Amino acid sequence: MNNPALLLCVFLLVVSPLQAADTLFVAADAAVGADGQSWQSAMSLEGALAEAAEGDQIWLGQGAYTLGPAVAMPKGVRLYGGFRGDEALREHRDWFRRPTVMLLLDAWALDNHDSTTRFDGLVFQGPRGSIAINGGQPAFYNCRFTNFDATPVQASNVGRLRFEFCVFDHNRSRAVHISDIVDAPSYGYGPFFGQSLFWANRTEGQGGALLVESTKSSTESNATVQVVSCVFDSNHAEAGGGAILAASDTYITNTTFIRNTAGAESSALRGHAMWVQSDVFLQNSILWNGDLTETERLLAVDTAGGGALESVANLVEQDFEYGYWTINPDVVDIDDVLGPDGYFGTDDDGLRLSSQSVALDAGVIDRFVNHNNTDAIGNPRLVGRRIEMGAYEQQREGRLAPAAVMNLLQQGRLVVFFRHAKTDWGQKDRGPSPECFPGRNLILEGREQSHDIGRAMEANNAPVGDAFSSTACRCWETLQLMVGRYEKKSYWAGGDSDAITEQRWTDLRTKPTTGNRLISTHDAVANAVFNRTLDGYQLTTAELMEGDCLMVLPDGDTASIVAQWCSDTWERYRVRFPEEAVSVGSAGQSADIINVYPNPATDHLTIKVATPQLVTITDVLGNAVWSGWVSDYRVVALSAASRGMYVVRTASGGGVLVQLGVQP
Repeated sequence: MNNPALLLCVFLLVVSPLQAADTLFVAADAAVGADGQSWQSAMSLEGALAEAAEGDQIWLGQGAYTLGPAVAMPKGVRLYGGFRGDEALREHRDWFRRPTVMLLLDAWALDNHDSTTRFDGLVFQGPRGSIAINGGQPAFYNCRFTNFDATPVQASNVGRLRFEFCVFDHNRSRAVHISDIVDAPSYGYGPFFGQSLFWANRTEGQGGALLVESTKSSTESNATVQVVSCVFDSNHAEAGGGAILAASDTYITNTTFIRNTAGAESSALRGHAMWVQSDVFLQNSILWNGDLTETERLLAVDTAGGGALESVANLVEQDFEYGYWTINPDVVDIDDVLGPDGYFGTDDDGLRLSSQSVALDAGVIDRFVNHNNTDAIGNPRLVGRRIEMGAYEQQREGRLAPAAVMNLLQQGRLVVFFRHAKTDWGQKDRGPSPECFPGRNLILEGREQSHDIGRAMEANNAPVGDAFSSTACRCWETLQLMVGRYEKKSYWAGGDSDAITEQRWTDLRTKPTTGNRLISTHDAVANAVFNRTLDGYQLTTAELMEGDCLMVLPDGDTASIVAQWCSDTWERYRVRFPEEAVSVGSAGQSADIINVYPNPATDHLTIKVATPQLVTITDVLGNAVWSGWVSDYRVVALSAASRGMYVVRTASGGGVLVQLGVQP
C-alpha cells in the first residue's frame, strides 16, 4: 500500500494547483453587489473578471453577456460556460443546450496569455467585435464563433495557440487569421486546431476559413501549424484558398474538406480547398465537392504561391497528382454537417463515413498521431492500429455503445484499464516527487487529463474501488490525480513471466465488489496482456494511446474488453448523451423504469432496466416482435422488423415508444 506521508506530499505538490483555485459564479441577471461565492449569490461577469486571480475559475450561467474593450481578461483564469445555474460539479454543464453567449462590442484584447488561460463552452457571437490575441498561447475548447462581420479571431506572434472542439460558422471575413508564429516548447509545433468545424465562412480576400501567414524566416521560427480531425464545409474565398491559405508551414491530417470554393465564376481560381504558399504536409484527408461536371475548374489545391505540398494517403476529387483515391468518399449525409441533433461533434454528424466508404481504414499512421488521439466526436482515433481518412473514426465492431458502458460503470462492474496520462517524452518535467526525476513524467496536459477523468467519473456516479498502479511515477500520479489514491503493484510495471501473467489476470477476471477497479499501467503491458499472440483481435501495438482506457468486463473466470475510451469520451459523455447522463440501476429506483437507445434506431436496440425482468417489444397493433429476459442491459437485433413505431414494455409496467428502421 502507498505511504500516507508520501500521499500527503503528492497531494500538496500536485493536486492542490488543480483544485485549490477559487470558483466565482456568474449569472446574466446577477444582482448588484453579489459576491459570486455561490449560484445563489452569482455576480456579474465584469465583476468576476475584476476580482479573479491567476488559477481561478469563473462559471457562467446560460444567457447573454456583453464584453467591451475596457473589460480586461486576467491571466491564468478559466471561463466555463454552459451552466443551468444550480450545478455543483463543472462536469454537469451542457454547452450545447445551455448556451452562454458573449457579445463583443469591439476588439477584445488578449495580450500574452499562456495556456493556463482557458475559454470553454462559450458562444462568441457577432456581428460586432473580434478577439485580438497578441502573443502567448491561450486555449479555447468547446467554443463557437459565429456571425461576425470582421474576422472573429485575429492572432499575431503566438505560440501553441489551441482550439479544440470549436465551431467557426457564418462569419463574413473568414474565421481565423494568424500572422507570425513564435517558437514554442512543443517540439516545434505552433497553433493547433483539433476536432473543429469551419462552416460557411467567406471572405472577399484569401483563406475563406483560415489564413495562416508569417513574416518570420525558418531560422526565426520553425513552429508548424497543425490542423487535425477538423471539418471545412462550404467556405468561400474570392481571392483564393476557399478553406485555407497556408503561407506558413502547416501540417494537416485526418481533415474533411467538403464543397469549399474559391473565386468568382469567371476568375482564375486558386485552390478551392487550399492555396499553398509554404511547405504543407497533407495526410489522410478528404477533399471533395461532388461537382464532377466541372472537373477542369475544380482544382482542390493550388501551389502557384510558391509552396511545396507533400500529399500522403488522401482522397482528392478528380486529382491524380495529390489523391490516392479520387472517387466519392460516401459520407452519411453530405448536406447536413451537424446531423439531426443540430450539434457538431456528436454521434449523428452528417460527414461521418458510411459503412461502404473507400476511406475506411485507408489512412496511414505517422509519428504525429500521438499528439492528438481523438476524432471529431471524441472517440479514439487508432482502432485496430488502422486509421480512416477524414475527420471521423469508426470504432471496433462488437464493442458496447458508450451508454451501455456507462450503465456498467455506474453499477461498479468494470475493470478500467488505463494507459497512464500524457507524458513529457523529453523528460524535462520534474515529476510529483524527487525520486521521479529524471524520468518520463506527466506533463500539464496529462495532469489535467487525469484530474478531469476523475471528475467525470464522479459526475456520472461511477464508483471506484481498487486503484492499482505500476510503480512508475507517471502511472501512480495518474491515479492520484484521478481518484486521490493508488496501490503500487510491481507486476503492472513490466515483465512477462507466468507468475506475473497470473497476477495480472487475477486482477482482471475477479469481479469488483466495492466499485470499478482502476489499473494504471503501460502500453507494453497492455499488449502483453491483450495481444500476446500478436493477432490484434482485442488490441494492437500502440493502439492504446496515453490517457486511453480499456473497459474490461470480468466474470470471475475470464475477462473481455467491451469498449475503449479516450479522455474526451469521458469528458464529453454528458453532451453526447444528455438523456443517458443519469444514474441507472441505483437503489430506490422503481422497478418499471426502462431505458432504450438509440431512438430512433436502425436495426438494434439496447435495453436497460432497473430490476431484472421480462421485456417485450410489440408493434403499435400489439403484435410481439421480440420477448426476452433482461437482467440489467441487453442488445436486441431487430433487422427483420419493418420500419415503423414500436413499444418496448417491461413486465412491471414500464414502456417506451421507439422508432425502428431509420437509415443511419
